[in-house]
Amino acid sequence: MDECTIISEDFDLTPAIREGILERVGFVNDHLRENCPISVYLSKSSSQLFTVRMNMRTKRKDFTSSGTDRDFYVALNQAKDHLVRQIDDRRKKRISMRHRARGEGRSVEWQKQQA
Repeated sequence: MDECTIISEDFDLTPAIREGILERVGFVNDHLRENCPISVYLSKSSSQLFTVRMNMRTKRKDFTSSGTDRDFYVALNQAKDHLVRQIDDRRKKRISMRHRARGEGRSVEWQKQQA
């Protein structure tokens, strides 16, 4: 892993929490197929709500996600899932743009008619 910064504001960062975060960060980097620095910010509000924010910088784009829940691990999974969805959406958008460029914006049926 290239770099993972973990900052906990309102509670102690235990080895179990650190291991859970590193596991989720590893999953995101595996899904992305490259190692990118990810910053994880942890906080706990007075109403016992945990908030997990993840920031990731790739070569082309910055991604930010967050999750909030009474259970820390649920909030962590929400943030991880949101980050993965953003990566997938960006990947699909880039593939779609590449296909449009090749087909010059015309449908496959139109291209068959012209041939």
